[in-house]
Amino acid sequence: MSGQFITEAKAGQGRKLWAWALALSLSLNFLLGLGTVWINMQRTRLGYELGPLQRKLAGISAHTAKLEVERDILLSPQYLEGKGRELGLRNPWPGQIRRMH
Repeated sequence: MSGQFITEAKAGQGRKLWAWALALSLSLNFLLGLGTVWINMQRTRLGYELGPLQRKLAGISAHTAKLEVERDILLSPQYLEGKGRELGLRNPWPGQIRRMH
């Protein structure tokens, strides 16, 4: 009789251990599922925020390219020479130039 009681007690402990392991496994799976959903929501939100930022960056890049072209035109020797003539400037005489070493 006592051997049967010990076997039943061990079986009861095994069932309790199995129940705790199952509860722990289900809890961890639930938490992992929630984490996955949260990560996907954050990824989607960031994707929506990224679109306008990419369009703004493209606009700024295009504006920068236009400004660089304008700068190159304004600094070109042909433009500067024409602007100097327009303002009444002329080339210096040979004696008017001083070189410093």
